[in-house]
Order: sequence, then structure tokens, then C-alpha cells
Amino acid sequence: MEYGQFCPVAKAAELLGEKWTLLIVRELLYGSTRFSEFQRAIGGISPTMLNKRLKELESNGLVDKDDHDYHLTPAGEDLAPLVRQFAIWGMRWGRGDLPDTDLDVELLMWDIRRRIKAEFLPETGAVIEIHITDLPEPNRWWLSLEACDGRPGDREAQLDTEPPRTEVDLAIEVGLRALTEIWLGDMSVQTALARRQLVLQGMPLLIRSIEQWLPLARNAVFSERKLDPSPENVRRLSLAIKPLEDKAP
Repeated sequence: MEYGQFCPVAKAAELLGEKWTLLIVRELLYGSTRFSEFQRAIGGISPTMLNKRLKELESNGLVDKDDHDYHLTPAGEDLAPLVRQFAIWGMRWGRGDLPDTDLDVELLMWDIRRRIKAEFLPETGAVIEIHITDLPEPNRWWLSLEACDGRPGDREAQLDTEPPRTEVDLAIEVGLRALTEIWLGDMSVQTALARRQLVLQGMPLLIRSIEQWLPLARNAVFSERKLDPSPENVRRLSLAIKPLEDKAP
């Protein structure tokens, strides 16, 4: 795409305005480095197109490739404030009412995986099952963190679509739209629990601290939307919580 203008805005748009390019840059800024990671986070892009866009970013000096990994160059890293402002603007003005076609479960799960705050999870490890109740099977994902002898915050959650061999510590049942709205800050966890759009079953420790280890999406704080008010005659939130025996020491 060429505009035939010397304007810096036009030149930047020539580099970044092609479909998928900014989303690839977004993923690089969020820490994705492997081709397979880009595929999981950008589900609508074909492998051929992804390869093409990565090569374009390389040829334009925004990305370097090292063996199987991709990394931003200094010029690419300078895009961080721009992408940040795009995200803030999008949260405030660009979303509207999300159509069903914008509810991307793979992106949602991948984003949740990389945002989990391991320091608020047991050092003995944890397995969390997420059941998206309004999707056809397979509709379950498992997030797992291994035991840590060092700093809990250094652990990285693993995301799988096959059940682990170990016992599940927390089971989450939720619809795709409800989880997306929670993630974007459009609905609070408490409201979702009260409406039984979110059901938690498992270790009380994990239930009590869910808003600590499962924070909102990066730019949710910039949403202009108000949280949905809780209904006046809501039963106790404990009706939506089914604690098992707390296995925490």
C-alpha cells in the first residue's frame, strides 16, 4: 500500500497499515516470539499471510529473526507508545457493542494465560479448568503452573486443550461473552457471580483471590463503560461459589 506522499503519517501508514500487521506488532510487544504463538493469538490469519507479514516487517527493519524466534528491532520497539494509544482509543471509542463474530476464544485464552499473576497462586502449583459453556465441544481449556522453589512471580502459565494428569484445583464455568466482558472490564466478577454467569468450584483460596491472579486485560482500565450494577435482590454470592476442601497449607 503506497500513498505517494512524503507526509510522515503516510509513510508510517505504508509500513503498518496492511491487514494483520499491527496485530503482529501487538503480539511481539506482548512477548510472543514464535510463529505458533502468533497463530494462537491471531486466529484469523492464515500461515501464508502470517509468514508474508513477518517478512515485510523484517524487510522494513522492524523485526529480526533469530533461528525460530522473532524479535522487535529498536525501530519496532519504538512502536510501543503508538500501539498503547491505539488500544486506549479502541477501549474508549472503537468497540461499541461487540458482535458475536468478535468473540475470539483463542485470543481470550491466550491473553489470559500471559496475564496471570503467578505470585498470587500457591507455590505448590495450580491447575485451573475453564469451561466455556456456550461453545460446542471441545470447549475446555486448562491453565497450569508448576510448583516453584524460587520466586512465584517468575512462573509462566501453560495453556492446554487436553486435560492434565493432575487434579484440577479450580473449575470455572462461564459463557464466552460473559468472560470477554469480565476481561474487558465491562462486567465485574461480583456481578457475574451474582447473575450466575460465572460459577467457580474449587479451592477457596483461589476463589477468594481470583481478581488478584486473574487481572483485567491490559487496557481495560481505560474503558469508559460503567460496570453493570448488581441487581437489588441478589442472593448471596456464595450461591454461585461451590468450594471444595481447601488444599492450601
